[in-house]
Amino acid sequence: MEPALLDTDILLEVLKAKNSTVVERATTYQAAFSKLTISVVTVMEIVQGFRKMKQAEALEKFLDGLKASRVLVFDRPCAASVCRRA
Repeated sequence: MEPALLDTDILLEVLKAKNSTVVERATTYQAAFSKLTISVVTVMEIVQGFRKMKQAEALEKFLDGLKASRVLVFDRPCAASVCRRA
């Protein structure tokens, strides 16, 4: 298994925990790498969604749960490296 970046849709499926295959794969990934890997963009999208739906309790639970995730930043050097690859 290789390290992977979970996008917003996949992370939402993990958080919902309704699909046993998704939950099993997330659990296996966490066992191998200790943390799920997401981007700061995913954090922003999920925070916006909870705020839009006025789900303050779910938002707090999500933010507290970030301690168990590896959150990758998207900063200027990262953006520049993407541009150099194109």
